[in-house]
Amino acid sequence: MLKKISGVLISVAGVMTPVASFAALSTGDQASILAGISASDTVFYAIGGGILVVLAGIWGFKKVQGLMSGR
Repeated sequence: MLKKISGVLISVAGVMTPVASFAALSTGDQASILAGISASDTVFYAIGGGILVVLAGIWGFKKVQGLMSGR
């Protein structure tokens, strides 16, 4: 029984070998993917920077308000 199972497993493993051409990217595909990542990074940093400026403004306003009220 064990020999039959191991024989089946070996034959299945032989069929399931990965093929490099299925996983390969063309140069054009790679360039378009990297361009999309760069564009999304730019948008992410622009939004993140805007949020940080707003939060810093709120913090500064509260700090000045606290200094003026004597806290």
